[in-house]
Amino acid sequence: MTLLETIRLIERVASAQPDVNMIVKNDVFRLNAASDARYGVFAWTQGQHEGSVYGPTHTFAFTLL
Repeated sequence: MTLLETIRLIERVASAQPDVNMIVKNDVFRLNAASDARYGVFAWTQGQHEGSVYGPTHTFAFTLL
């Protein structure tokens, strides 16, 4: 699964939840400046991802808020 596919899956699952009204990507602090913020918010940021030149293994790290 690619990084983009992983992000799309995370957002699709979050948006299916009845209490999630807004998804904030990569910068949770931008929510403070959003005049149109709709709470319950699902926010996520990317951590450090890892991959190997010797194989197809990739590790993606996220913080989900």
